[in-house]
Amino acid sequence: MQSLWPFTTMALIKPSRSRPRASRAVPQAAAAALAIAGTTLAAAPAYADGGLGAQQWTAYETNADTLSTDTNGGINPLQLGMEPGTRPSISALSSNGYQVTFADRNAQLYTNGPRGSGPLGQFLATGTSPSMTILTNGAYEIAFQGANGDLWTYNGNTGAHDTGLGMDNSTSPSITSQPGAGFEIAFQANTGDLWAAGSAGTADLGLGMDNSTSPSITSPNGGGAQWEIAFQANTGHLWTAGTSGTGDTGLPMFPSTSPGITTISQNGGYQIAFVNIDGMLASAGTYGPHNLQIGAARTGASPSIAGIRGSTAAAIAVNGPGDTLWTAVVTPGSGVVSNTNQRMDHSSSPSTTTTA
Repeated sequence: MQSLWPFTTMALIKPSRSRPRASRAVPQAAAAALAIAGTTLAAAPAYADGGLGAQQWTAYETNADTLSTDTNGGINPLQLGMEPGTRPSISALSSNGYQVTFADRNAQLYTNGPRGSGPLGQFLATGTSPSMTILTNGAYEIAFQGANGDLWTYNGNTGAHDTGLGMDNSTSPSITSQPGAGFEIAFQANTGDLWAAGSAGTADLGLGMDNSTSPSITSPNGGGAQWEIAFQANTGHLWTAGTSGTGDTGLPMFPSTSPGITTISQNGGYQIAFVNIDGMLASAGTYGPHNLQIGAARTGASPSIAGIRGSTAAAIAVNGPGDTLWTAVVTPGSGVVSNTNQRMDHSSSPSTTTTA
């Protein structure tokens, strides 16, 4: 079966189960720090669609270890078993709603939605989660850590491909679409470095990541091969890397947590959701940092964020207090948060997407 993998791969050292914490400092030369000024946001008792009329679709693992989705408060319990403590990936389609992919109870890659439903015959490394994007030709592309520790992809038209690139144990990749049905993937290699791989280029970025954390990647507006990655560096700080700039934000993150990043539709910038050092959900990026006053501290906590089309707003989902699904919308200088009261697996994280 023909592969859409668009570049020559490089072999990395296979994962070591005893690899120590990376000791090197993240390079700071040529780093452009982000602006830090911002305001603390107060919680507001309204469902977090921000009053913008957009649909926020969120996929999550329930406390019964089954897949469920939430659409602005409407619950859709799909009753599909998930591997405990993992995260589904949800992507909006141009029509007919959304597609979800996840690790089932056998750690097998599974998809559900208008593009097809059922197991895909591929197995993930235990405890890791897939990431999915919709390509410009309408097909879906999934990135995941295979059972052999390598970065794998799965295309809805052409099937699976082992890239031969070794990943760090217990970490998950992130994928974003690129022009011409291409894609770019961010992942933590088994060297502890942040790597980018795909049609926009493949390289070791030389930036050390915190152990057991995963990066998030987005494609800024403006066309061409562009991408921006958010990650927790081995200094414990939130860093960004990519065509829109690389640098230390100066914002300390809660240990062993991972950020999410999205493109802001109206201004072409990006916004990041993360758990700060105090264990609170926070946001930073094009329009500065905000403290959303939602406690989210837990090992491996990973907020998800998605830009809302045609606006400066972004929607966030997080496993919050009481192990319940919380959602939020942030705009420049404001934020709205809401508890959906939907119970989640205590060690899992949600995935969110939007459509106008």
